[in-house]
Amino acid sequence: MTESDVVGLLDELESAGVRVWIDGGWGVDALFGEQLRPAFDEQGNGIYQMDDGDTWTYPADGLAGSGSIGGRPVCCLTPELQMRVHTGYELREKDHEEIRALNERFGVPPPAGYEWPGAHGGATPGSPDAAPS
Repeated sequence: MTESDVVGLLDELESAGVRVWIDGGWGVDALFGEQLRPAFDEQGNGIYQMDDGDTWTYPADGLAGSGSIGGRPVCCLTPELQMRVHTGYELREKDHEEIRALNERFGVPPPAGYEWPGAHGGATPGSPDAAPS
């Protein structure tokens, strides 16, 4: 998303009476009054600055997902990239539920080293030692 995309979206939301607060990278940029880091690289990959200072890249092909919210089509991450972003932090119950749902609906394997809650040895859903559904 470019700076002009953000401004256009804000204009549309505010003209519809929606109050908006900017968070994350664009929120920091807003405080400085300028874009401090690129949101996308030359190949169309999304760039995310993590809390520890490292940069995480959303591969462009992972930004090709589509879904719907309230019946309205929306762009979203692909199921494969949604699964990949469930790594690198302590998973909560909702994260485990999302991993299970992505696996069951789209057949995307869980992240490497993932163990299903209640399973031993990293069992996969449907196997004899998998956690109950």
